[in-house]
Amino acid sequence: MMATEISDENEERSPLRTGHKKRFVLVTGMPRSGTTPIGTILSAAPRASYVYEPFNADSGMRGIDVYFQGPIASTAESDLLTQIRSVLRLQMKLKPGAYETDRGVRALAKNVIGGHTKLSYLRCKLDPRVSTVIWKDPFASLLVPYLTRVERVPAVITVRSPYAVAASFKRLGWGFDLRHLHDQIRLDAPTIPLPPESVVVDPKADSVANAAGLWTLLYGYLARATADDPLVSWVDVAAVIRDPMPAYRKVFARAGLEFTARVEAKIHDTYKDEGTDEPAVGRAHDRHRNVQSSSEYWRGLLSDEDIRKVDAITLGTTDLVNERIRSA
Repeated sequence: MMATEISDENEERSPLRTGHKKRFVLVTGMPRSGTTPIGTILSAAPRASYVYEPFNADSGMRGIDVYFQGPIASTAESDLLTQIRSVLRLQMKLKPGAYETDRGVRALAKNVIGGHTKLSYLRCKLDPRVSTVIWKDPFASLLVPYLTRVERVPAVITVRSPYAVAASFKRLGWGFDLRHLHDQIRLDAPTIPLPPESVVVDPKADSVANAAGLWTLLYGYLARATADDPLVSWVDVAAVIRDPMPAYRKVFARAGLEFTARVEAKIHDTYKDEGTDEPAVGRAHDRHRNVQSSSEYWRGLLSDEDIRKVDAITLGTTDLVNERIRSA
């Protein structure tokens, strides 16, 4: 059964009926697609705060040992449902939070005090002023159909050009196991076109092909599984960077969040045309980077062969995703 085929009995369930004490908004999408800045801006809304990547297999919840859990095709997947509801009820059991690349004082601090996920979780859980939790998590992307249709959680899906994402993966040397993802999507939605088999075999062999394959898998699934879902908002990150204020006003309205002067000031500060065009070596998030340069940075990193590879793997999915963005 496809994730979109939820029974009528669950269609109108409210968050309160599932025991959730706070309202949630999910911000998700492809890794390196802008979930962090958009999640941060949304968390500037009154009485809002964000929880950082509880489904991150390295630093998130205990029991999450594989990236991109889901999709949920039926309620038989009790372990995954338990994990989801532990997030929505703010009853998470978290890993220490240190990454394999963390060393010295950084690793010690994360193991003793907690990493980004734990600190953000405690803020949401313990601060009585927080009534809305922005769940920022690219690794929860395959859960969108379940979360919107059953748990009634609005979802913001961020989209960045496959070239920009591929360049980012190339710069960082990233690669994910696409076999698991491929098999899960095939089981849940057998009619969805998938990238070539060669792309899913070795996550470390070719980071550009891996990024393009992941882009095709995630967005190809989401574009089909969330068609006409009123709780899903598609966001073109390049359009946000070009003209952030009207783009964010639209996202806030769709997510049911109040757009205030504080939010406006946060947007001005985040998207100002300042900082370095070159991101720090080996760092995924560089707060000193000029955001305005991030959409075109890929042109200096991808070769002509890389571009042809991305085009071949994402063919067809790009048009469908652009259609979702236009209709959002």
